[in-house]
Amino acid sequence: YLIDSAFLLLTTVERFRGLDQSEVVLDAGINVFPSARFRRHRFENLSGGLRPEKKYTLFGPLCMQSDCLGEDVALPELRAGDLLAVDYAGAYSISQSWVFIRLNPAVVAVEAGAHKLVRERENVHHFLRRDVQY
Repeated sequence: YLIDSAFLLLTTVERFRGLDQSEVVLDAGINVFPSARFRRHRFENLSGGLRPEKKYTLFGPLCMQSDCLGEDVALPELRAGDLLAVDYAGAYSISQSWVFIRLNPAVVAVEAGAHKLVRERENVHHFLRRDVQY
């Protein structure tokens, strides 16, 4: 419980879908945030300022309809590039994440204004090094 509540997921708005542009594709999906499948998380638009509020369905970048992080989420109007924070992103999200379509993002701990890299962002070399001698 303590570890779960100590982390936030930061994700970026990539694009919009749907006639009313209320379906949003983020750069993080259920592969890095698996608890979104069974738990309702709170989302905050860190870039939104005083924009009018709108309801969205938030999808990840995976090629599956089940890659949905939240439905009927009220946020200040979103724009491409906006940064969203999602609560309770520790414990189960970090330990149960898997590599699918996109490699794992960095994990950074922040406490009292100081930050520490917990896990660096993976790249293709990290991925290949696990299975292939090159």
